[in-house]
Amino acid sequence: MTYGAQQMAVQFRVLGVPALYTPPTGDPIPCRVIRATQPLRFGTIDLPVEGACFDLLRSEVATEVGGTFTVGGTAYPVDMPPIHFPVDQDPEGLRARLLCGWGTSATFRTNTGNQSTLNPPTGSGWTVATAAPAGASTVSIKATLTTGQLLPGDRAVIGGETYAITAPVSAAGNLFANVPFDRALPTPVAAGAPVTFLFACDRPLRAAVRSFEAGQLLGGIVVGDQRLIVPQVALDAAGVPVEPSAAHSMLIGAQRWRVKTAVAARQAGAAVLWDLHVGA
Repeated sequence: MTYGAQQMAVQFRVLGVPALYTPPTGDPIPCRVIRATQPLRFGTIDLPVEGACFDLLRSEVATEVGGTFTVGGTAYPVDMPPIHFPVDQDPEGLRARLLCGWGTSATFRTNTGNQSTLNPPTGSGWTVATAAPAGASTVSIKATLTTGQLLPGDRAVIGGETYAITAPVSAAGNLFANVPFDRALPTPVAAGAPVTFLFACDRPLRAAVRSFEAGQLLGGIVVGDQRLIVPQVALDAAGVPVEPSAAHSMLIGAQRWRVKTAVAARQAGAAVLWDLHVGA
C-alpha cells in the first residue's frame, strides 16, 4: 500500500460512516463512505452534488447498477456507475463518487436521416388512421405535419399494448400506411385511437439541469437556453454509441431540447463529463 493509500484509508476511518453495499447478485459488502457536500471539478465543468452522493474507496467496493447502498438505515438504489475522482484531486485513482438519485430523468436522442428518412419523424397527435380488427398485424397511423420514417426497433403503444415495428415505413401525406408489428392485435382498435411512439434511438439517462445567468447571454446563448451536465458513465450505461454533438437532442418531460454545443472534460483523452448547451 502506498503512502497516499494509507493516508486515504485513515481519512475514511475518521470521516467516513459505515455502509453496506448489496450487489445485484452475491453477498453484501461492508465498507465506509463519506457523504459528499462539494462538487467535483473536471477542468472547467463542475459535477454538482444532487440527490445522495457518496465518496468511496475503490479498493473496498466496486458498485454496479442495480445494487443498493445502505447508509444510516436508508437504502439508496445504485442507478448510475460511480465516477472516478479528477486526476488532479486523486492522482492515484483511489476514490470514486457514487451518485444515487442524482439529477433529472432525461432522454438522449440520436436523430438519423433527413426529410423522408428522418428518424424520429416529425409530427404530433398520433392516432390510428383506419380501424383495424383483432388479429391484424399492420396498422395505419396518421398525425399532423408528419415527415420522416419509422424504423425497425421503434415501438407503437396503442390501447396499453406495445408493438415493435418490424420494417421501415416512410410517411406520405401525413400517414404511415400499414405499419408492420411484431404480433397481431389482441383486440380491435378504432380509428382515432391515440398512438404513442417509443423510438429505438432514445436512451434514458440522468442529467443535472442548470440555467444560464444573465451575464452569460451572449455568443449564441439566448433567454430560455439551459445547460445539461451529463456524466460519460451515464451515457455509457444508457448505451449511447456516440459523443454528444449538435446533431442530437435531449428530452426532459414533454420538452425537446436541441443540443447547440457540447463541451467535454477529458482525462487521459477520454471524456468524463459533458456540458451541453441546449435550446428549445
